[in-house]
Amino acid sequence: MGIRFVHVFDPDHDPRRVAEVQRIFRSYFGEVYGDYAERIPDLLRGRAAVGRTIIIVAEDSRRRVLAFALAFHDRQRQSTLLDFLVVDPGVRQRGIGGALYEALREYLGRLGSRGLYLEVRPDDPALEPDPARRRENRARIRFYERYGARVITGTRYEAARPGRAEGEPYLMFDPLGVPRDPTADEVRGMIEAVLFRKYGYAASDPYAIGI
Repeated sequence: MGIRFVHVFDPDHDPRRVAEVQRIFRSYFGEVYGDYAERIPDLLRGRAAVGRTIIIVAEDSRRRVLAFALAFHDRQRQSTLLDFLVVDPGVRQRGIGGALYEALREYLGRLGSRGLYLEVRPDDPALEPDPARRRENRARIRFYERYGARVITGTRYEAARPGRAEGEPYLMFDPLGVPRDPTADEVRGMIEAVLFRKYGYAASDPYAIGI
């Protein structure tokens, strides 16, 4: 089965693919992320606080959408945040997620992005007590490590918020094929973008201040 990758730019001119992205999102996450699926068209219309929305879908020869990647590109910082990479739960063909991630990385390289950031659940027993979830998290981390991504250390990004038993996600950085570590200013800028612009933290929030 041949797979091709298509950029989705406009929900009004490509409603079928946008609807497929929404369907896959709901199939995989259910109601975990509230109305996120409903907001995807608006994100494409330029209403994302973090940056320009990028959606790339993988589809088969019958134009059936099999997976999607959704990311935000910050032109000012020339960096990108991967929000979701999701394969349709009903698709049994292996390797689609990896191929889609490679397509996203290639596109970001042409775009001039200096790095791709992403959040992953922790595999540390102190942050994730459930062994089954920990194994799943570790597999996801290793998936991104195969492409050169690494967990960013030296911050308290994954520290548990007050009243929560589990930690926050790790923040990973993929240099997109150019071996380098992000600078402290780059990491700080992305963390601020995620916390304040994506999640809407108040500047006085103890968790945000602690990082």
